[in-house]
Order: sequence, then structure tokens, then C-alpha cells
Amino acid sequence: GEHLKTLVHIVKDAHKEQLEHRDIKPDNVYDSNGSILLNDWGSSTTSTTEGVLEGTPGFSVFEEDTKPQVRDLISVVRTAYSLFFHELPPTEPNEIAQFWSNRLREGSYWGKALSYAKDLNYKKLSRCLGKMK
Repeated sequence: GEHLKTLVHIVKDAHKEQLEHRDIKPDNVYDSNGSILLNDWGSSTTSTTEGVLEGTPGFSVFEEDTKPQVRDLISVVRTAYSLFFHELPPTEPNEIAQFWSNRLREGSYWGKALSYAKDLNYKKLSRCLGKMK
């Protein structure tokens, strides 16, 4: 739970600097002596940069009409879900949306986390994911 809160804070701090990670996934989240690190900023860009959307299918959000910060926070929720349940999403584009809609249903705990991400509510998202045990 605390590690997930820390992950939200790392992303929030990056967003304050207008930086979008664009590839948040379990393989890029590390525990280093009790501290959480978000690695692989190679796909990152400033939030004002236009161009090709990069990232990992299943975790990254590729809809151009979604705010860059929202894309990162949705990836945080997807990463948290996968870390918590030890379940990776499919990588086939036609399967990804159905996979996540089944797991992040509106009204469910994970659906609340997703709505906080979509609303760019870092505080509520941090509190919500911080409750995970």
C-alpha cells in the first residue's frame, strides 16, 4: 500500500515538472532498500510535446484525446492491479479494453481508483491505493 502511494507521488512530482513517463508498468517499478523507484524514463516526454504515443500495450493508454497526466495515472492503476493480483494484461489490442473493463468496473474499489486517475485527483488516488495490503 505505501509503495503504491509513493508511486503516485513520484508521478505527481513528474507531472508538476510537465514530464509524462508514458511507460508505467510493473517492470519499471523497483524497491531499492525500501524505497520505490520508477525506472525507464526513456519514453518520457514533456506534457506539451506532440507525437507518437509510446508505451507498453496493456499498461499504457494510447488514446490521443486523453490528457498526458491522465494516461500516466491510468497506467499507475493498471500497474497497481497487476502487482496486487499478479496478473498481466493481454497485449493484443482487441483484448486489452475488455480485460480492463472487466477488472476496473465502475463502482468497484478498482473502478474508484480509475475514476480518481481520470479526474487527476492525486490525493484520493494515493489514499485509495495506499489502503492496499
